[in-house]
Amino acid sequence: IANFALDLDVSDTDVISTCLELLDLDPGSTIDAATSPTAKSKLRERTSEAQALGIFGAPSFISKGDLFWDNERLKHALERSTQES
Repeated sequence: IANFALDLDVSDTDVISTCLELLDLDPGSTIDAATSPTAKSKLRERTSEAQALGIFGAPSFISKGDLFWDNERLKHALERSTQES
């Protein structure tokens, strides 16, 4: 919501801190955890996995081997997940 609805800069630590406070989370510890070397390594790993699957943007959904991109395709991804192979 902060970015898409309110056009706020979600790379701004103050914006993220406010969002975390609204969720009753501690901004300091949450931001520290998210920017830790472990988290950065995990992000690189997950990014590589996504690229290998052909994912190029968010949100993306893979259902039964098919890639669906964009929120408008979520319905199609869910329908695909209930179809017989």
